[in-house]
Amino acid sequence: METYKPKYKKRQHPTYYKTICPDCDLILTVRWAYFSALPTHIHRTRQNVCPFCQGTVIQTVKINQSEYIAINQQWDIVDLSEIKDDNLSDWTSWGCLNET
Repeated sequence: METYKPKYKKRQHPTYYKTICPDCDLILTVRWAYFSALPTHIHRTRQNVCPFCQGTVIQTVKINQSEYIAINQQWDIVDLSEIKDDNLSDWTSWGCLNET
């Protein structure tokens, strides 16, 4: 008896990468990519110089999913802390101060 084999394979998990500068110990980028049998036609320019310390040694390293998520969460926290909230300086937006 013949066993059933599906035509299409289940999609593989993505591979995660981070680009680091060993001179200043900063993470420059994080990204993920799927690899399949079909070639991808995405042209990425490779970063050759660190924008922070102008170092020329840039490394791309594979990371796991949990490290990718942790890095993105830290960056989201930093982004939220840098947002200027104009509503905080507008006293009329505070409901308790609108007493008549």
